[in-house]
Amino acid sequence: MAVIGAGKETYFFINGLRTPYLFQLRKGIFLLPARCSIDIKELIPTTHTPMEFGMIALLLGGVYSQLKITAQGPKALAIKAWNSQWDILLLNAIFCAEATSLLQSKVPIEKLSKETSLNVMSWYIHLPRSSYFIKKKDIAWLSKYYPKAYSLLDNDSFRTAVHSLSSYYWHSVPSVQLSVLWAGIESLFNIQSEISFRLSASIAKFLEPTNSSKGLSLYQKTKKLYGFRSKAVHGVQSEIPETILPDTVKLLNLLIKKCITNGKLPPKTEKLLFYK
Repeated sequence: MAVIGAGKETYFFINGLRTPYLFQLRKGIFLLPARCSIDIKELIPTTHTPMEFGMIALLLGGVYSQLKITAQGPKALAIKAWNSQWDILLLNAIFCAEATSLLQSKVPIEKLSKETSLNVMSWYIHLPRSSYFIKKKDIAWLSKYYPKAYSLLDNDSFRTAVHSLSSYYWHSVPSVQLSVLWAGIESLFNIQSEISFRLSASIAKFLEPTNSSKGLSLYQKTKKLYGFRSKAVHGVQSEIPETILPDTVKLLNLLIKKCITNGKLPPKTEKLLFYK
């Protein structure tokens, strides 16, 4: 990925995420609405190759939000811009979105002109199947919990979970998607033996610590989901019911948001199951 750091301000254009609100995610990182009004033909003189223009033409029309990134100078801006990709992955994990950012500019999208060049940050492209629309209640949740969420990225296990939920759809084969999702789930618990039982029980207790009826139901459902994960990982030829993948996505999303609201990862299984 080629991120440019020049000046004190840069913008990442986002596909797959819509917001009517301006919101500060963290210091120097702002999520803004975006609306592109420039005629794409005006950008032809600013591009170097037909492929570059094709990428810009393909992506620009689907941009409805943008990151504004500010810093004290070019070096700090480049570092902050590079790390801000984790903000997009984190938003994906929180909202089960498929947002991606492949275009960078020194000006917001509304000020693009034939004098403005666009940086294509990556030639790998995965177009979002849909856009997630950020609502007022989402902004309230982010205001309360986003600092906790970002601080948890210092933890390798949490980063793995976030990346798994934010990238599983890059793969076209359901068995591979399940493998990626469960890599994220398992990373949060670090269980090495009796995995099916201990993992299912830990998840149930973590998500439903006080409701034994709901906990039992969740334990049984998780164990069933894990069974399909095992078949997928070990290459067992078995048709995956259409509900399994979305149910697994929902489970990992619930676990990530529970970690965020708690401000920490789940405790070890023994402490989770036998101690208050």
